[in-house]
Amino acid sequence: MDETGYMIGKDLPYRKSHRHFSHLMMHIPLYLVNRDNSDSWDLVRRSIEHWFSYKGDILGFSYVGASLLCSAYQKGDLALAHIRSLLNNHVTINSMYAEAGPVIETPLAGMECIQQLLLQSWGGKVRVFPAMPEEWQDASFENLAAQGGFVVSASYKNGRTEWIQIKSLTDTECTVECDMTKAEVSFDGKNYTEVDIQKLYHLKINAGETVFVRNTLYL
Repeated sequence: MDETGYMIGKDLPYRKSHRHFSHLMMHIPLYLVNRDNSDSWDLVRRSIEHWFSYKGDILGFSYVGASLLCSAYQKGDLALAHIRSLLNNHVTINSMYAEAGPVIETPLAGMECIQQLLLQSWGGKVRVFPAMPEEWQDASFENLAAQGGFVVSASYKNGRTEWIQIKSLTDTECTVECDMTKAEVSFDGKNYTEVDIQKLYHLKINAGETVFVRNTLYL
């Protein structure tokens, strides 16, 4: 790395415009360097700004990469700004996209950017509403797949997580990261228990079992 952020490699600075973010893939999609194991947001921010300072080949997929990097570090407002740049400047009204010719991967990756604001799963955690933009005060999603064999639904109301539902496809443990501090938890609609979460909740779910976690603020 240098004063501009991450370099391409040893003695090889980033000095030529390119739409891809190959020199930043240790952050996404690999998450080898992440907000759990490193205080590296400032380095990532400088890297994005330097990457975008070479305008020639900054295209639709560039905004995808920038948005995903921001959401990985819970910078929802910045992530949304990049999504809007993608939609407003590159994706056509029928959702298609073209560079040298028509392609489909960039609009699909744009959808992934939206989903990553709502649900992330990496580093052994299911992260619910991890990077919500300030203006998104209400949101919900249903039956999104998460790593570990989990199917997740959730509701976000007045700027806070209202409830989370997780169905497990295997006998396994699950660590949930969310903004709740106290919640009422039930398994398959039985055995309601109030628990302290403090943003992380560890639970064991049997195959086919569904756990429902409701924020006590909304009881």
